[in-house]
Amino acid sequence: MTIAEAPRSGWGAVATRLGRGVFATAPPRFLILGAQRSGTTFLRERLDAHPDVRMARRWRRDGRWRRTGEIHYFGRDYAFGPEWYASLFRHPRWRPAPCFGEKSPSYLCDPVVPERVARDLPDVRMLVLLRNPAERAWSHHRLRVRTGRTTADFGRVLERELRRWHDGLGERFMADALDREVRSAWRNPIARGVYAPQLRRWWKHVPRDRFWIATTEELFSDTASTWRGLLEFLELPHHPLGELPPRPPWQAMPPDARERLTDFYRPHVEDLARLLDRDLGWGEPPG
Repeated sequence: MTIAEAPRSGWGAVATRLGRGVFATAPPRFLILGAQRSGTTFLRERLDAHPDVRMARRWRRDGRWRRTGEIHYFGRDYAFGPEWYASLFRHPRWRPAPCFGEKSPSYLCDPVVPERVARDLPDVRMLVLLRNPAERAWSHHRLRVRTGRTTADFGRVLERELRRWHDGLGERFMADALDREVRSAWRNPIARGVYAPQLRRWWKHVPRDRFWIATTEELFSDTASTWRGLLEFLELPHHPLGELPPRPPWQAMPPDARERLTDFYRPHVEDLARLLDRDLGWGEPPG
């Protein structure tokens, strides 16, 4: 059963039953796959402000119940079933369906997701933002510190995760393995920045022409052109992006960590550049 065929039941079914005959569902037109800490929240917010777009939201309990714009259905919550997922994309029956979308930055790196998406959403389009992987890893770590998930020094985290990578995780990650450690690599600030094998895995299941891929750096340095290209890819009418938010205060990465990450990622960045046939501008992380 595809999402388009899913009946209106599952979580949220009470509201659907109360409005029986009033609401219809439509499958999402696009998914924001990631990468995490690469501007996906900014992209989601700006797309949600487009009059023809509606981004999915859900309730999640994370210490307390809260509404969130990250869905994660095709990964950790796939057991909820297609009826629950379809309930996130309801619209009044008397109005045309909007361009629905959802954001789940775990989708890019979770190896079980591509096949599930290809099966359940055969026409959906994929949006991918890729950030300089060294800067992404540092941002990932700073988020975990800020949210109380770790108090570890970044140098110690690098030492541990690079050792895991060289002790076998990297080989299995690159070989597209589906074991638990590879699936949990979304928690690994190092592995998530090795983008090329993640894209290759997706392209085994979904045609490459259904992907819009941009770098975070070009989104914020050539915003108007990047935004215009995205709207054309989604076949949406032009809508002004608005002013960019001010950049928050940023703590610089320790120089020794920057050097280690630059050395580690260099062959992976070269692999990605060949795969995408473009210069990514990531020769050295910015100071």
